[in-house]
Amino acid sequence: MHRVKCTELDSVLNYVLEFHDITVLILFNLSIT
Repeated sequence: MHRVKCTELDSVLNYVLEFHDITVLILFNLSIT
């Protein structure tokens, strides 16, 4: 049970990190143009 929760949290964290990276890239591109 705990392991499943940890894995779930990990995937959520990974998703948030990826989303954050994409957002930063978009903002960076917007600020350049």
